[in-house]
Amino acid sequence: MDTVDSLKLALRLDEAAGKLEKRLPVLFEIKLSEEAAKTGFEPESAELMELLERFSDMKHIQMRGLMTVAPFDENPEIARICFRHLRQLREQLAARYARLDFSELSMGMSGDFEIAVEEGSTLVRVGTAIFGSRPKPA
Repeated sequence: MDTVDSLKLALRLDEAAGKLEKRLPVLFEIKLSEEAAKTGFEPESAELMELLERFSDMKHIQMRGLMTVAPFDENPEIARICFRHLRQLREQLAARYARLDFSELSMGMSGDFEIAVEEGSTLVRVGTAIFGSRPKPA
């Protein structure tokens, strides 16, 4: 499953998948952190709303839900707040855009997946638990 963090990317993926006569499942990445390294749609952004409005015109990508990456913080409750916010956003958007599929909620990684599952995650990324730690950015 691919992640979409802009309307431009969604349009490009739709076009590319169409040329291959494929349907590509995607998650919309939501930015819930002030960290500069994080990308995604701001939760109430005009760009996200435009994508949701236009999504039914895109025939070759298939929305499956939302995803986020919690801020890096030693306090696990910071991740909980982030995950809860994404779940609540999903509930609001699913009510407003009932024709779209919001079934997946991708949040949580090796260090916080338990909290993510408690907050409703349906997909977690546990690469560090499998492959080990990466060096922290400077």
